[in-house]
Amino acid sequence: MSFTSERASFWDGLRRLPSRTPLRVKMITALLALVFIALMTISVAGLLAFQSDLRTQAANQVTNTFNARVSQLTARQVFSVRAAACARTILACTGQSWWNCSTHMGR
Repeated sequence: MSFTSERASFWDGLRRLPSRTPLRVKMITALLALVFIALMTISVAGLLAFQSDLRTQAANQVTNTFNARVSQLTARQVFSVRAAACARTILACTGQSWWNCSTHMGR
């Protein structure tokens, strides 16, 4: 048997598959596909809806904790006022390098 005749018989069998498949199997397969699509849609919509809320909440918690700690250190005079201002500037400007802190401290 040659390669082309095997390939042709495979595709012929695949073409005849819908006519040989019982209606019950087709309906169950279609129903499962629709349930899968619905679940994926709901999951993606939920992630998109709550993603920004979770990020905002986490960012606020980090900022509040940082500001409270800087205030504690400034109150104990461990941190100078300039260092606290520099730290807040770095927190506000994400991506700013620590070595650029000296420019904000006036050095």
